[in-house]
Amino acid sequence: MQAQRGFSLIELVVSITILVILAGISMPLLTQFLQNSRISATANDFLSMVNLARGESIRRNTRVTLCGLGTDRRCLSAAGDNTAFEANGWAVFEDGPVGPSTMLGATAPATQLVRIQAMPASGMLVRANFGYMTFTPMGQARTDNTSADKAAAKVCRVGTTSALCDTAVNVRCIVISSAGSPSIVNPKTSPGAANAGVTGSGGCVE
Repeated sequence: MQAQRGFSLIELVVSITILVILAGISMPLLTQFLQNSRISATANDFLSMVNLARGESIRRNTRVTLCGLGTDRRCLSAAGDNTAFEANGWAVFEDGPVGPSTMLGATAPATQLVRIQAMPASGMLVRANFGYMTFTPMGQARTDNTSADKAAAKVCRVGTTSALCDTAVNVRCIVISSAGSPSIVNPKTSPGAANAGVTGSGGCVE
């Protein structure tokens, strides 16, 4: 009967060394994968809310608005090209027939509010070139930023040194045509370029 033989000390050290090397190679890739997954998930959440607002405007035959929320639960106004949708989440609600869009929050009739999307995971930015977007009963999109040819939002990760997109990771752009059709596209420039690293919709639209 043969005696059982375990690992020698040299074999154990070599095995541990190989495992450490493999872990060192795979961890950055895994981290990048998880970050990109979070960015994609947030972009898809935003896109779903755009589609919901458009679909409800057609179904209800009235104006329906998507807007970023402030701390008072009212719609944000367009801050140039850098409206922070990630601060308090965003909402879809049935709007009034005329006048500016306003989200009344807790005092709004229950039938007015369609859905609220909570703020995204920590470290994510959702920056748009509009504060609110209203869909007509025909499904057409209108925003409070009259100077922008197209409505666009950018989803990315917060930079390590400032509240800017981290140019080392992927960026997702949600572009909405005036006809109301949304799509997720890659930035016009590569994620590492300066134009894709700024907040707002820079790099998403011309």
